[in-house]
Amino acid sequence: MNAGATSERIHETIRERILSAQLHPGDRLDPASLASALAASTTPVREALCRLVGEGLVETRPGSGFHLPLLDEPGLRDRIAWSRSLSLVALREAPPEHLPRIAREPDRAAGADASEYYAQEVARRLEGLAHASGNCEIVDTMARTNARLFAVRMCEPALFEDTAEELARLDAALRETDTRRLTRLLNTWHRRRERHAGQLVRLRYRPQ
Repeated sequence: MNAGATSERIHETIRERILSAQLHPGDRLDPASLASALAASTTPVREALCRLVGEGLVETRPGSGFHLPLLDEPGLRDRIAWSRSLSLVALREAPPEHLPRIAREPDRAAGADASEYYAQEVARRLEGLAHASGNCEIVDTMARTNARLFAVRMCEPALFEDTAEELARLDAALRETDTRRLTRLLNTWHRRRERHAGQLVRLRYRPQ
């Protein structure tokens, strides 16, 4: 395996561990330990970690290396508010005839990890809106925002009992190309999570 392929493999492996909440906010990511666990040298591990810093999923601290960013209530609230604003911009830019293709049928067989499945489904719909906008900057920014919120969204089904119903209402409005209702639903969905940001932070820090 060449160096580029090794670096890509390591990047995807660490990224998946972060998104799936196998790592916790504040955890230190030691390149040597990761290299040993991933059967690689430290060079591609450091390259992968630096890429993740650029994606906002990892941070560096002077004198202590790479860490998962800490999470607090104001920061999470701001991140959710940004997702709301970005979603509404994407909706305004998206031609209505493109909206029905964003709606998804629930996967009845997806029961292995319901929380991860839910977070994936949220990301797919929001990224679908971004792609429908036709604006590559919105697409890139939405993907980055979804990645930074993914592990928190995995906590949402433990807090909200009606996440499936929320997605079903969103899909119905997408199929009907009801942009006014979609605007209301996106606002309501995000603001609900903004109000419960403190609880979501506590759930994110809870041992898995």
